[in-house]
Amino acid sequence: IKFIFVGLGVLSEYLKVSSQKYTNVLYLGEKSREELVEIYNISDMVILPSTEEGSSLVVIEALSCGRPVIVTNKGCSKDMFPDDLGRKIEPTKQNIIEAIRQLQKEDFNQLRQRCREFALKTYNRDNFNKILETYLI
Repeated sequence: IKFIFVGLGVLSEYLKVSSQKYTNVLYLGEKSREELVEIYNISDMVILPSTEEGSSLVVIEALSCGRPVIVTNKGCSKDMFPDDLGRKIEPTKQNIIEAIRQLQKEDFNQLRQRCREFALKTYNRDNFNKILETYLI
């Protein structure tokens, strides 16, 4: 398993050191939207271990690229997709490991297709416009 970390945050320095120490850890720092799409598309799954995340664009982006997601059962990310398109876990090291193992047993081609279809159906322009009209206008 290779872990690719993207973005900036409080763990950036730790991740830089870890990527030099471990051959299966790669820290890329901040990336453009175009680069993120490429990264999603070479990934098997996306893990968002945040415990304070609101509705996460990462979840929408991952699903749109046909990637299952592992999120914590904290915050709003857990409510953004059905259970069969990833895992929603208590944020512990063991739970992350187990969620990865469970997803590795899935038929990835079928799972990726379901993730993509869900994202296109749920997170499209028409639905966003309805949300804007209902809550903001």
